[in-house]
Amino acid sequence: MAQRQNRPGDFTGQAKAKLAKEHADEVAKRDGEISMMADIEAKAAENRVTDYTKGADSPVVIDDPDVVAAAEEMLRRQSDADSVTTIDDVHVVGDEPGTLRQAPARTIRINSTLESVTIGAGNHYTFNEGEKYTVPAHVAEHLESKGYVWH
Repeated sequence: MAQRQNRPGDFTGQAKAKLAKEHADEVAKRDGEISMMADIEAKAAENRVTDYTKGADSPVVIDDPDVVAAAEEMLRRQSDADSVTTIDDVHVVGDEPGTLRQAPARTIRINSTLESVTIGAGNHYTFNEGEKYTVPAHVAEHLESKGYVWH
C-alpha cells in the first residue's frame, strides 16, 4: 500500500510530520523514563503501608521499614489463621471459658484497584492493587466478602 502524503497546501500536517521526525529520539527516551518511574513507584508501593484506622478521610502513608515488616508479618499470620480451621489446645483459666474478640484493625492487601469506594456512611476509601492497608475490621470483612482481599 502506498504511503499517504500530506497535501501541499496542508501546512499543519507538514509541520506535524516535520516535528515528529525531529523529536522521535526524545519521545523514545521519555518512554524509557516513564517505564522507569512506574517501576520505582511499584517498588515504593511494596515498601509502605497506608493506615486508614483513623478514618477514611485521613489516610496515613507509613514507609518505616519496621512498620512494613510488622504488616508483612501480620499478613502472613492472618493467612496462616485463615487456613487453620480447628484449635487443638484450649486453656481455660478459672471456671469460665474465655471469649475471643476480633482485632479492631486488620492489615490487608487488595487484588484490584478500587477508587473512591464507599464503605459505611460518608467513608470513601481508595485502594491500589497489591498495596498493603491497615483498615478497621468491618472494612476488611466487607472487602473480603466481595472478594477483593488478596490471599
